Amino acid sequence: LVAGTLSPELAEALQYGMAIGGARPKAVIVDEDGGEWVAKFSLSTDLYPVVKAEAAGMRLAARVGIDVPDVRVVTAGGRDVLLVRRFDRPGDGTRRMMVYDLLPHLRTSYEVRQAMDIGRAPTPDQSGDRDSKRTTCVNAAGEYNLSGREAAEIFDRQIDVIAESWRDVADEVGLTREQADSLFGTTVLPSYALT
Repeated sequence: LVAGTLSPELAEALQYGMAIGGARPKAVIVDEDGGEWVAKFSLSTDLYPVVKAEAAGMRLAARVGIDVPDVRVVTAGGRDVLLVRRFDRPGDGTRRMMVYDLLPHLRTSYEVRQAMDIGRAPTPDQSGDRDSKRTTCVNAAGEYNLSGREAAEIFDRQIDVIAESWRDVADEVGLTREQADSLFGTTVLPSYALT
């Protein structure tokens, strides 16, 4: 794939995808070192460069200090492909077991709540507000053992890093200047998120 040649299996995956979950066609790719990557393929119906935007989002997350897997954007069969390194496959034929949640005594009670609350319906002590915006983060600060001021500072610092890094990251993943300008302020740092 990286060299630009497709095996018949990969060509079929590129056209139809594989059943590894999600809305986009995907395949699992093994690199020359035995490391596994999930290949997420662009679609001819994409209204914007979705896989490049996703790669940019992962790189921005890394820049603000979030631990994310390595990502690369390559071209195969004339289409953009996002490669996401599988964090649960170290490349030596073994699998990493996710035991963090199986050993809750290694976490603080707040960490356990954070992990368990992600994506759940609101509980009586939550407002139920899941909007992706500054006020939601600040209002929920206490549920994550932060003060409102601490949450606001974290949010603002991340926004600054994203704004300062956007052009470099857009270039890294191969977005054109026009595509980067179109995404900034709409998909990346939309104005409603800053309220």
